[in-house]
Amino acid sequence: MSEINLDDGTIKVDGEWLSAEQISEQIQEKMQSGDMKFSALASALETLKTAMEDTRTLEIKLVLPEKDYEKLLAAGGTQDERQCIRKAVEAFIRDPEPAAKTGMAPAPGASRKHPSVRCARCGCRIEITSTRRPLEVECPECGTTGVVKAAAKTESRQDEPSAD
Repeated sequence: MSEINLDDGTIKVDGEWLSAEQISEQIQEKMQSGDMKFSALASALETLKTAMEDTRTLEIKLVLPEKDYEKLLAAGGTQDERQCIRKAVEAFIRDPEPAAKTGMAPAPGASRKHPSVRCARCGCRIEITSTRRPLEVECPECGTTGVVKAAAKTESRQDEPSAD
């Protein structure tokens, strides 16, 4: 998979970030010099153009209370506001549960592959990847352990692990 920076409209080719225009120029230079080995550049150009065609730019102004702003930065793991907001929006789009709480429909294809339960202590979602029951699970956020006693059928009808 190629590394693409959608914000800048660039793709990483041989360790260098190039725009579609720069890739086109390199292909032209190779053709003019008789060097016909530019398939990797052509592939990168096609990948970048396809990615750019499938994107939408959202320009927003977001006003947050200071506490929420600090939570956003902490959750994003960086001081880069744009990256934090991007991570938060992507998490929201990929996880249908917050969308259901707000009354918004989840994004197409946002359904989970594995059932999950909520930690009884902190409420964090714990993905259940095994069908074995009873199953001991550990919360990735707070470390609380619990036991799932019955198979989880749907997101809305699951046994919550009890704190041990």
